[in-house]
Amino acid sequence: MSDWKKNTMSTTLVIVATVMNASAPISMKVTQDEQGQYLYNRYCVFFFAEVLKFSVAALWCLQLKSTTTEESKKMYLDWNLFARYSGLGFFFFAQNNLSLFAIQHYSTSSYQLMMNTRIVLIAILTVFVIGKKLNIIEWLAVLFITVGSLQHNLPCSGGGLRVSMEGLIVMILCALAAAAGNIYTQLVMQQSDQPLMFQNLQLYVSGVVFNGVNWYMSVNVYQSDEVWLGEISPLVFVEIMFFAAYGLCISAVLKNFGALTRTMVGAVAIILNAVLDVVLFSSSISLFDATTFVVILVGVYMFGEVSRVIPKPESQLPRTVAKP
Repeated sequence: MSDWKKNTMSTTLVIVATVMNASAPISMKVTQDEQGQYLYNRYCVFFFAEVLKFSVAALWCLQLKSTTTEESKKMYLDWNLFARYSGLGFFFFAQNNLSLFAIQHYSTSSYQLMMNTRIVLIAILTVFVIGKKLNIIEWLAVLFITVGSLQHNLPCSGGGLRVSMEGLIVMILCALAAAAGNIYTQLVMQQSDQPLMFQNLQLYVSGVVFNGVNWYMSVNVYQSDEVWLGEISPLVFVEIMFFAAYGLCISAVLKNFGALTRTMVGAVAIILNAVLDVVLFSSSISLFDATTFVVILVGVYMFGEVSRVIPKPESQLPRTVAKP
């Protein structure tokens, strides 16, 4: 494949991921009633989305297995790796279910802003776990994006925070789960040469199990009046298909680019999310809100463009061996 085609495919993948990232909280918001409650069993959405993703990955693997390509020979079960995928599945299970609660306390653009508080943690984990070194401009970019994200939660004038302490705690836990999941995905998936869909197939096994158990417990164990399904509208079916496609897309981004690129996708998606908030939910963007977007965009530009002209840290430069 030519470099032009590779670059085009990579750019298209990142653009699609950005649009889907911006649409994720909206897909949850539009299924709420006027009081911000869900009329359906919210736990079933992620279960059916995982089943759909598992089915797509299984069909793709069956088709690949019928061929005699080099890729098909790499499809073997490694129980050590399978156990790691189970741990990874738990992180995404936690993030998805916490996001359902977080979106009840935030507008969709505020949710996206606060999710970017994971950036500092991802940057730190990228350095200490993945082993990638960041130059000074990249660290400053991380700081800019984090400040912009946190700034949105501050009051415009005197008083408390814009959301309840419960909402803030849920949001922090959601961001922590997302950061850990992104890094763990990169650590597991990029270090394996197995086909992406075969890796996904193993990951979605744990996703189906975790979300299936959680759905069962929501009806039979949790102290609530949940029913198995509730009022399932066409929008809920769209939400299920959306989360299935979104999960497949993000796994491709993490496999091919890494956790920091996936996080920058989320940062850019904030702007698109704010526009969709105004169009779909009649929200308004204050001057204070606009400054958060500017700070975040500056950070993204610094990370993507300015940092390229800065020399890499010595530990990242290729080593040369002196000839005798």
